[in-house]
Amino acid sequence: METIPSIKDAARKLCEGIERGGHTGKILVTYDFDGTLLDTMGEHGDLAADVMHEEFGTVQNYAKVLYYSTTGIPFPAQLEKIYPERAKIARARCAKRYSARKTDEVYRAAEPFFEVEEALQAVSKMGHFQTIASSTEAWLIKELTDRHGITGYFETIWGCGEGSKSEHIAHMRKHFELAGVIFVGDSASDVKMNQKGADLAIGKAGSLEKGMLNPGQLVNNGADYASEDLRDVGKILNELGALYAHTATG
Repeated sequence: METIPSIKDAARKLCEGIERGGHTGKILVTYDFDGTLLDTMGEHGDLAADVMHEEFGTVQNYAKVLYYSTTGIPFPAQLEKIYPERAKIARARCAKRYSARKTDEVYRAAEPFFEVEEALQAVSKMGHFQTIASSTEAWLIKELTDRHGITGYFETIWGCGEGSKSEHIAHMRKHFELAGVIFVGDSASDVKMNQKGADLAIGKAGSLEKGMLNPGQLVNNGADYASEDLRDVGKILNELGALYAHTATG
C-alpha cells in the first residue's frame, strides 16, 4: 500500500526545492481548473464518452475510462492519444461536438469544491502568488471564476492555446521573483509537474465515481503530496514557515 506523505514531508520537499534554486521572494501556487478548483470531472466524463461513442462507436463505459486516463491536456490532444489511427477530420469533428456542448452540459450548473474559497483566501493572506494553468479556455475559466467570486485571488489565468502548464511555470519564473513553485492538479499528468518546473506537486484527490484519483494513486503517479482538501496547501505553507523559523532560531 502506498504511503501518503505528510504535510511536514511536503513542506520539507518544498524547502529543498527553494534551497536548490537559491532564490528569495514569494511562492507561486498554480492550480489546474477542472477537477481541482471546479467539480466537473463527472460531467466531462459523461460528455466525452457520449461524443466518442457517437463518432467512433466506442462503448460508453470504456470511452469514459479512456477519457479519464488521458486528462490534463486539451480534448483534441486526448483524442489523438486515444485514436491515433483514426482520421484527423474525425477527431476534429468529435472535438468540435464536445466543445459545442460543454458550456451547457458541464459548466452551466458547475460549482467549486466546497473548500476552494477558504483555501484561496488563506494563501492570499500569506502574500503568495496564485494562478490558474488549465487546458480549458481562459475566457471560460474567467467567466466561471467571476460567477463564483474568486477571480481576484489569481494573478493570471493561463488557458488552452496559451502554452503548456510547464510553459506557464517557466513564464512566471521569468517575470516574477519566485522562491518556489507549487502545482496543484487532479490528473496523473498534473502531478508530474514536479519534473517540469514545479518544486512541489500536490494531487487533488476526489471521487472515483467521477473519474478522479485517490491519494494513493496520485502519489503512485508522482505527487509529492495528495489530499481531497485544498486547504492543505495553506497548511503546507504554514509548515514551511515553521521550518524556516526553526532554522533561524536553531
